[in-house]
Amino acid sequence: MQEARKFADEFTAALSGPLRIAEIGSQDVNGSLRSIFADHEYIGFDIEAGPGVDVVLFSPEAIAAAADSFDVALSANCLEHTRRPWLVVKEMARIIRPGGLVFLLMPMPNAHRYHAHPIDCWRCYTEGMRGLLENAGLEVLDLYEAADHDTVGIGCKPE
Repeated sequence: MQEARKFADEFTAALSGPLRIAEIGSQDVNGSLRSIFADHEYIGFDIEAGPGVDVVLFSPEAIAAAADSFDVALSANCLEHTRRPWLVVKEMARIIRPGGLVFLLMPMPNAHRYHAHPIDCWRCYTEGMRGLLENAGLEVLDLYEAADHDTVGIGCKPE
């Protein structure tokens, strides 16, 4: 939550008007980012129904949204539960408008124990996060290791 608040304060505040925000992996299992963006349109996507989920996806690699239809796409502690996170990040880049932002948060290796929900596949250092963002065609705006041993990546879709 702390890193998403920092992202909201430092990055999304510069975007104009009420924003359209997509969260990938939005099911509220141990907290939700939705409250941070309460003044904006917020659509939560996940592969199963539950609290915080507005749209159930067949796969996170095929987000049910039009290209360039969101200002911001978020994913926090979800990518480690996908088999191909690079494809999920490409989809996130596809659905944001030019100049839009992507916020990613993923555990670092050995930071968290295995926890299948429904699967557990990946951990990431900052250079791995850079690879995910760049592979999706995003300009890397920030990369860092958070205090809780998560890796944060912030990217922007070129205009």
